[in-house]
Amino acid sequence: MSSDGKCVLSFVCPFGLYWRLLGVDWFSGQFWTCTCADEKLWWGQEYCWDNTTAVDNEARAFFYRKEQCLEGPEECVWEDEIFTFNDVFQSMHTLFVVSSMSGWNDVMYRAIDTNGLGELPRMNNRLHDAR
Repeated sequence: MSSDGKCVLSFVCPFGLYWRLLGVDWFSGQFWTCTCADEKLWWGQEYCWDNTTAVDNEARAFFYRKEQCLEGPEECVWEDEIFTFNDVFQSMHTLFVVSSMSGWNDVMYRAIDTNGLGELPRMNNRLHDAR
């Protein structure tokens, strides 16, 4: 490898590690969501189960946090997205997807919708960060 290549690698590797660590710091554990019957729920969204109407108070709930999802009907699960920043290796994978431009918009929208640890995503929650 030429000296120019070594120089570029000595700059790119620490810089990439810096962005991975920043992603882990900012978004670790925040891409989780509640999925009920293959439908991803949003913060405060009402979910009705057992083929009932919203009038029946025993067969509906509003979801805000992880605990409410886990205590809800058995078809609701708390699951993570494919591309996350939970650790440095997942962060490296996610940043590769973003840098290859193949799925960057999905990651961006999920990052904008993050609402904190153990919280369901809230649509357009961090628009000020997207500017």
